[in-house]
Amino acid sequence: MSIESAILRTAADSRFSTKTITLYKYITPIALAGLIQHGDIKLTYRKDANDPFECLPVGFNPDEDILEHLGILSLTSKWDNHPMWGNYADKYRGACIEFKISYFYISPKKAQTSEHISREEELALFSRDLRKVGTTALFFQYWEDGDKKKIDTRGGDVLVKCEYSTQRSNSQNFHWTNTRKQEIEAQQKLYRQICTKHRDWKYESEYRVTMRHSRCSRFIVGPPSMYFSNAFTRYITRIILGPKCEYTSKEVEFLITKQREQMQLEHYIPNTAEIVQAQFNKNSFDLEIIEEDSQTKSLCKSIF
Repeated sequence: MSIESAILRTAADSRFSTKTITLYKYITPIALAGLIQHGDIKLTYRKDANDPFECLPVGFNPDEDILEHLGILSLTSKWDNHPMWGNYADKYRGACIEFKISYFYISPKKAQTSEHISREEELALFSRDLRKVGTTALFFQYWEDGDKKKIDTRGGDVLVKCEYSTQRSNSQNFHWTNTRKQEIEAQQKLYRQICTKHRDWKYESEYRVTMRHSRCSRFIVGPPSMYFSNAFTRYITRIILGPKCEYTSKEVEFLITKQREQMQLEHYIPNTAEIVQAQFNKNSFDLEIIEEDSQTKSLCKSIF
């Protein structure tokens, strides 16, 4: 059973609703080579982030070890953001990966906070609590053939949208317990901590997934140690090469086709993924995508 059909089956058998969201990931030429070779994407850890205040609540300094076990996959809603091409794609020499991610959500109707609640009610409560802190939870772990796997809220099954503020989150002194009410409060504080960023970063329009080491698909021994995940490779619909990328779309397509023969298809770039290249518009600040096969240009205006 495919992931998409499993999600749809879950949606049909419960109060879940299923949708698709299109998001993007800016990567360097080295990360592009890794994606082609291994079919995965490197996770970023707090200590390596551009923002020294990443995931830091009130009372902590940037040099303190906190949430070091959680890797972050950062995505965005825009493919044509000039500062991000410059900062995260090696000055337009890298690429921007497009994902169409199937996810499901659940309305918190009739959800109760009792100790004995259904799986649907538990996820509804989780969604409701995240709304209280200004963000939204999108779930994309699938349930397979009636074997209902528990959503891991700390391990890569929840996509959250970042919120931007001038105030750091106040998430101190939370811990996970067996009491349902306390667990909900801990989840709320944890995600407030993970998704709160200073408003100067708002231009990134960021969505993120946190993933523990145990959920990663590849590991490189350090220093520094690096963790990779192939959890989202199956959702790739397009690879947009930067205007200054040294590879052409035909060359990247050839390398992917050659490598695909040696990979498991469910954990690699889909056959339907397009390889295109962006270029600078001669008359404006816009980027445009070159459709090489049709020899036509699709102009996509950017907000800059």
